[in-house]
Amino acid sequence: MSFERTYGYMCPEGIKVEEHIYSCPKAIREQWFEKVREVSPVKVDVFRDPSSIDEICLLLSVGYVSV
Repeated sequence: MSFERTYGYMCPEGIKVEEHIYSCPKAIREQWFEKVREVSPVKVDVFRDPSSIDEICLLLSVGYVSV
């Protein structure tokens, strides 16, 4: 699997990458989308497998999370 770097936008609905919206338990638990409500959208770097729209990866300061 080969990942490409692209970007998305974090907003109250989730992380938007092109026409798709992603979320994950960590984002919901830590209320990422509620926190960006006042300043959304926030541009974020994402990594994805160009052959699949099933998930994306975000780099975090303590590792990464699949969304």
